[in-house]
Amino acid sequence: MAKTIRLTENDLQLIIRRIINEANEATIAKYKQIFVDSGKIDEEYWDEIVQATMGKDAYMKWLCSRIVRKIIKAEDSLRYESLFKTFEQIKKSNKISQQYLHIPQFETGEEDENGEPIYIFNLDSIKTQSDIRDLEKAVDAFKQKSLDLGMDDNLVNTGNLVSKPDLMKLDAAGIKLLGLVDGYQIFKISDISKETHKVYCDILFKAQKGAEIKFCTFGHGHYSRYLKDYPGSAYYFIFNLGDPMAPYQFHYESNQFMDRRDQQIF
Repeated sequence: MAKTIRLTENDLQLIIRRIINEANEATIAKYKQIFVDSGKIDEEYWDEIVQATMGKDAYMKWLCSRIVRKIIKAEDSLRYESLFKTFEQIKKSNKISQQYLHIPQFETGEEDENGEPIYIFNLDSIKTQSDIRDLEKAVDAFKQKSLDLGMDDNLVNTGNLVSKPDLMKLDAAGIKLLGLVDGYQIFKISDISKETHKVYCDILFKAQKGAEIKFCTFGHGHYSRYLKDYPGSAYYFIFNLGDPMAPYQFHYESNQFMDRRDQQIF
């Protein structure tokens, strides 16, 4: 029997960042060629730039160009990780951002599910160090205002994540939420009972709102077999705020690292 592997929080972060990198590998490669291979940015800072920007095109372009212009120091890249993550949250909260923040933005011409216009922020207008300081202040104001208004749930409870009521049901069934890492909601599942398996299917599988999910562990026989074959092991079930291949499910001991189609990602 294989030796049981204990998955640490750091392991999860590394795995999730690898998923992020693979999903955005074309964008990352493009900007590496433009800024690193050309000698404009030192390669030793590249991993930090990728981490800070989540490998997203607009953020990478913005941060790299300002490093080249010496508005931002390359060694300060990770400082902007929190800012970009909050920026993503602001974009998902149009009403509060429009009402309380003054960040340059424009309409996309699209509407959300409530018929409200969708805005995106114009990063290109943030050009100087003074602009950056104003942006940081606006982001801090957004965080505080959302808390003051009791709207902090909007930052994490979106349609692509498991809701609070369902989180309580999962917890009662022994399915533990380990936390939110880089926008991914991570659950640990190790109970082989049929009751836990039912909750696992009812809540976790419906949470993706129509996405086709093909994990073999949808059947209790497969679900329980892997956990019995590797005592002390667990499934790690991973959601993302908008990843089309999520949810993911990992079982280290049987070397299974699956996307929602039940296809190996590593």
